[in-house]
Amino acid sequence: MSKLGNPLGGSPGDWRRVPSRAALCVIFLLLSSLGLRGGQNKARRMAAPPRLRKAIGCLVAADYVQQYGLKPIGLRVGDLAWVRYGIGSIPEIGGTPGLWNIIVYSQNAQRGALLFADPNRQGGFEAIRNGYNLVKHHSHWTASGGQGGFRLYEAVGRYVTALSAHSRYRVRLLPGNSECTQEQN
Repeated sequence: MSKLGNPLGGSPGDWRRVPSRAALCVIFLLLSSLGLRGGQNKARRMAAPPRLRKAIGCLVAADYVQQYGLKPIGLRVGDLAWVRYGIGSIPEIGGTPGLWNIIVYSQNAQRGALLFADPNRQGGFEAIRNGYNLVKHHSHWTASGGQGGFRLYEAVGRYVTALSAHSRYRVRLLPGNSECTQEQN
């Protein structure tokens, strides 16, 4: 014991009540192996819903999504990516009640693309020829590059920020099949 006294306070005999570093390491390792490290594991364990995988497949099959949605955020066909989605109209924009709004995130999760897939009669999806480039600023997202102007970009940014609280899924970006269609100009 140094002349400075017990660094944890209390009397010299109190040291036995403080867990050793080794004991803390063992407890941490046990908790880690049980998957109790926080919310990130929840997203990793959740499989993407089949309809979401189908919608993403239809989007990835579209050349314009590959060129203007995935490439700018450093992704390509076959990559793994984190995604989130919502169904229906974006608040303040309206008019698209059944549309699937899908966010695909870059590997560093600081950029993304908001893409749109519309369910079709064949049970697949039509890839919509519109989307938004997304950039994260602290805890908020901003949008650009899609159809619209400043007010629309603000509404999309608010929507994407709100959607960030929803579950995310890890998916492989693979093209869909014949159930997919692509919106023409």
